[in-house]
Amino acid sequence: YLTFPHRRAGTLPLSGKVKHIFPTAYESPRVRFTLVDGHSGEKHPGWVVREGRYIYGLEEWYKKYEMPVGGTITVKRGDAPEEVVVKIARRKLAREWLRTAAIADGKISFAMQKRPITTDYDELMIVSLDNFTVFDEAWKKMERQPFAKIVADVFRELAKLTTQSAVHARSLYSAVNVIRRAPPAPIFHELISRPYFVHVGDAYWRFDESKYSES
Repeated sequence: YLTFPHRRAGTLPLSGKVKHIFPTAYESPRVRFTLVDGHSGEKHPGWVVREGRYIYGLEEWYKKYEMPVGGTITVKRGDAPEEVVVKIARRKLAREWLRTAAIADGKISFAMQKRPITTDYDELMIVSLDNFTVFDEAWKKMERQPFAKIVADVFRELAKLTTQSAVHARSLYSAVNVIRRAPPAPIFHELISRPYFVHVGDAYWRFDESKYSES
């Protein structure tokens, strides 16, 4: 499932599940290959960036199919050794209630809004955005924010969207990455180490305002 930083940059993480599908090299930091659009058959160049462990060259492809954060992508080997076929798990157009992010006065907010969607997605990780570029300035501002405050602020925004005020750890991970790139570990560490996060079962948490202070 795609996170915001990869969606914005037109990249795909080179995870253990798909690593064997892509070409590699012993010395070259970047390995060129051919990306094949599994829907249209069109071909264009892609690169394996070994040090960063990601695939580059998907930005226009994401835009073409309006790929959402949290959407599902499949990859498989192509007919030729240097080809990799990428597909989005597509479905019939429908308007659904989606977790939607917006920026106002430099701050991020989340709401449930009805949006058109044509792809399969992870309900816990989906984040709909009208304009990806407006978040660039927010990223610059958030660089100065303490990580703990970002996690707490995003959590409280997400908690407003459910009647139980409970937030799943994966939803928090996806939402935090809209404004600060972070792997799962430090986000989950915040959940288990801060007294204001209360575990309520499975991977769900609530926020205890009485134990929180921004100072």
